[in-house]
Amino acid sequence: MADETVQNSEKKKLPSGPVLLDIARTEYQNERARTSTIDSKVGITLPIIATYFFLVLQYTDVKREFLAPIDMQSVATVLYSILPPLCYLASLIFSVLALMSLFRAIIMQKYDAINAEYFRKTEFLEESQERFSAAMVKCFIVATNKNNDVNEKRCLFYVVGWRYVLISLIIFIVYVFLKH
Repeated sequence: MADETVQNSEKKKLPSGPVLLDIARTEYQNERARTSTIDSKVGITLPIIATYFFLVLQYTDVKREFLAPIDMQSVATVLYSILPPLCYLASLIFSVLALMSLFRAIIMQKYDAINAEYFRKTEFLEESQERFSAAMVKCFIVATNKNNDVNEKRCLFYVVGWRYVLISLIIFIVYVFLKH
């Protein structure tokens, strides 16, 4: 009995444990919701950019565009002969890079999840609510940080994909302007 009293007095009380657990759980849930938001955005963007790519690809006869003779009368006419096919090619390349970036954003990546089975152990169940909450906080923080890292990478791929498609669109507009 005296041993039990000594053990209980050695255990510090952690009254703010449940509050911290609520904060950590909320952040974890926010990161999981962010995952869904990223999935939705990429899911909407990917078909739009794929459609754009195929429209650019079908806009002109690619073979004829690159086999057209180069007018060698002056430097300006040479540039005017070479620039449209190069713009067209650059537009296609940037749209492919945009698609690849978006595919990388949507590829399934490993997220951390809180496994309640782990906490079903007797040593956890015998703890007070405060101590149990304090033990759970670490798991939520680790999972949230891992999921945040994954989401940051996915966001970067998404943003890069949009940048590439905008560059492609600008170059394609220059191409259309030069051709007509």
